[in-house]
Amino acid sequence: MSCPAHGGDAVFLTRPALELLELFRTRPFLPLGRSGGKPLFIDDDGARRVNSVLALSLNGLITTDFASPLSGFDYSPYSECEELGSMALTLRGQEALDSIDIQGIDE
Repeated sequence: MSCPAHGGDAVFLTRPALELLELFRTRPFLPLGRSGGKPLFIDDDGARRVNSVLALSLNGLITTDFASPLSGFDYSPYSECEELGSMALTLRGQEALDSIDIQGIDE
C-alpha cells in the first residue's frame, strides 16, 4: 500500500503498519516496549506489532522514546519487556496522515 509523504516521496506500508499509523489520529502518544531488543506495540486486541513499529520508525513517520514512558499508563501487557517507552508522530508522519485524507491510498 502506498502512502504519499513529504516532498513527494512515497512510503509503502503494510495494512498493519497503516492501521498503527491511523491510531495517531486519536492518540498523540502510544505506549511502547522493548522486547528482545526490538520495539513492541500491543494493540487493544492484544496483537503484538513489532514490524509495524519498525516500518513507521524507519520511514521517519514516528519517533520512539524509551526514556519517557507514558505517565499513568497501565503497562501490564508489556510485563515481558526490558524497557518501557512511548512513540509519537513526526512532522513527516502527520504529513503522511494528511496526504491520506486528501489523496487516499492505493491498495
